[in-house]
Amino acid sequence: MLTFLYRIFLTIDGLVIVRRIKRRFSKVQYLLHSFFLSIRDDGFLSSVVRVKNFILYGKGSLHSSDTFQGDDKDLKKMISLDSALPFLRFDESDQHITHSRMIDIVIPVYNGFDFLEPLFDSVVRNTKVEYRLVIAEDASTDDRVRPFLKAFCAENPQVETVLLLASENRGFVVNVNEAYKHVNHDFVLLNTDTEVPEGWLERLLYPLAQDEKVASATPFTNSGEIFSFPRIDYVPGEQKLISGTSLADIDLVLERYVRAETFATVPTGMGYCMVFRKSVVDEIGFFDAEAFGRGYGEETDWCQRAVSHGYRHVLVPNLFVYHKHGASFPSEEKKVLLEKHLRILNKRYPHYHKDVQTYFMQDTLRPLRELLYALILTKKSLRTSLLFDHAFGGGANIFSDRLRLQKVSDGESMIFVRYDTACFFYRVEVWTQQENFSFVISDFPSLKKILSLFRFYEIFVNELVAYENIFATLLMIADLKSYNDAKVTHYMHDFFAICPNFTLINEQSQYCGVPSLPTELSACMRCLRHTKTNYALYTPEKNVIVWREKWQNFLSHTANEIVCFSESSKDILLRAYPDLRDKTTILPHSIAYTDQFKKVQFQKSEKKKSSVKVGILGSINYVKGADVLNVLLQLTANYSRSVSFVIIGEASGIKKDYRISVHGRFKLVDIPEIAAKEHIDLFIIPSIWPETFSYTTSEVIALGYPLVVFDIGAQAERVKTYEKGFVASEITAQALWDEMQQVLTASE
Repeated sequence: MLTFLYRIFLTIDGLVIVRRIKRRFSKVQYLLHSFFLSIRDDGFLSSVVRVKNFILYGKGSLHSSDTFQGDDKDLKKMISLDSALPFLRFDESDQHITHSRMIDIVIPVYNGFDFLEPLFDSVVRNTKVEYRLVIAEDASTDDRVRPFLKAFCAENPQVETVLLLASENRGFVVNVNEAYKHVNHDFVLLNTDTEVPEGWLERLLYPLAQDEKVASATPFTNSGEIFSFPRIDYVPGEQKLISGTSLADIDLVLERYVRAETFATVPTGMGYCMVFRKSVVDEIGFFDAEAFGRGYGEETDWCQRAVSHGYRHVLVPNLFVYHKHGASFPSEEKKVLLEKHLRILNKRYPHYHKDVQTYFMQDTLRPLRELLYALILTKKSLRTSLLFDHAFGGGANIFSDRLRLQKVSDGESMIFVRYDTACFFYRVEVWTQQENFSFVISDFPSLKKILSLFRFYEIFVNELVAYENIFATLLMIADLKSYNDAKVTHYMHDFFAICPNFTLINEQSQYCGVPSLPTELSACMRCLRHTKTNYALYTPEKNVIVWREKWQNFLSHTANEIVCFSESSKDILLRAYPDLRDKTTILPHSIAYTDQFKKVQFQKSEKKKSSVKVGILGSINYVKGADVLNVLLQLTANYSRSVSFVIIGEASGIKKDYRISVHGRFKLVDIPEIAAKEHIDLFIIPSIWPETFSYTTSEVIALGYPLVVFDIGAQAERVKTYEKGFVASEITAQALWDEMQQVLTASE
């Protein structure tokens, strides 16, 4: 009867509307659950301090078992992609940007012979709409320039060209103004030190066709101050292309992933490649040759005049033009012109300098640029893989960090996804050989969209504990696998794939043995209602039947390989999913770093000591043996020698006692020194859950210390073959103490 009623509850609980209500309140549930767990383990006053630090200062976590160490400084280094989402195109269909009207391309020429052939070749090859060329040659001192221009006109009769040859050098602004007299349409001012990509003109003209108030549009470039990609800078100057890429490589990413209609308002345009609306020029006039005759600042002056008449200027983020920079003026002359013309601009438009500074400080397009930059780098890397992980530290994070280092050192890129339970958003890190990126994504639908932009050859499911929507995450991974034809590898760092209570410790503080469903459903019901583990801190899910069904489907059909780190873990997994035997492998963790521990191995003292130091390596909480340690304090109180405990790590849920010292966080390389400094006699691992590998077991064995563990999980599996290892047959503090006394007796 009880099983029947529970099935009815599970059916109701599985309804979409019920799940939506649960998700709406899941964050509140997390906060309350965290707070009460903290009170249980650490006391009321400590919990109040933790809540104050978390809410007021964004530091730490609400519960000491949630070991993510983040604060506001970490967040400032991360870039929120929320503002980039409206700019992004998530499908590969053509944008169908067309332009039916004639356009004029004005190219002022003064020397720069080496730039001419690449420029004109790119214009002729990559311009698909109707256009006229207006070439204004300003009496170059290089005798090669005019013959080249005349030859170009003769060799390209299909291009309607107006070639203007000045009898004397008049300066950049006068030269452009003279060219404008021959302009009949909206026009592009294009410097000779540029190259344009395929389909450039349609994209550049698009904003003018969409909004009559757009007076000018300017694309991204490698060297263009506020238009620079991927990074903008206050200081104007040459910035080379992204190493290892070409103009086409960069532009293809911008064109593919940025929506054409999402141009952005900017304080001014920039004349290296800038389209002008002719009707606005006719209305307000063109460049002020008297004030800016030799060049620099003339387009800014014009843009500010246009703004005063109610127009605006935009950046075109789906277009990249290569700007070699500085073909017109020697650097000293340029410096003088910049200073002189900046004074004119500041006098005419006192607000302009502040507007530009504000633009630089706000840098609203930075998230978009950084994401596009990451896409470019991952596309040029050998291969890219995706890894899902938590951010709680421990062996799982050690493993994923090593995997990342290996992939990047092999010339690959790797993308990390972590769900932050403290701040309720996703952290996405992109690791490449050239640059690393840290992004923040606020919700699951946005995460799916961002990940769809990348291409993966392999997906690693390292940890999914704490993800807010676990079933949707499993489906997303399946979709990513299908879309990318990727291999999916699932790592068993715990037993989350078997039960929401991922340590499998039941209400009696014992390993549950993986009850068979549905015949032993009542055991799971009791456990999930009454267990003291903090699993509900990370997921409110209690529908064990649905849980197993969803995970079995994922492991059977999505995962290509399931990796366990010990025979014990594999046996436990197969109790729940016996059909997975053929795709499950055992791969013990690499622990090469412990080789250096052997240089500082444990040496037994020849003198009998009046006191005993017991080391516990790694953080302590409920499943790691906090209750066991509390009982050990009582059992060792009357021992013939004084017994004290040193926790090399953090502690939660232990009694305050003068015989316990907590070292706190540590570096792996410091373990031998800490153990020697504390004069530790033996180590214990009081963990009551069947650990999947236990790094701490390996570390203690490498140090050569006597080690006592319970007969459970991977820790016992390895200690049974260790000559200084002792295994307590029962999972009780008394059984552990009995084995510890054997070690102490042998040392006397």
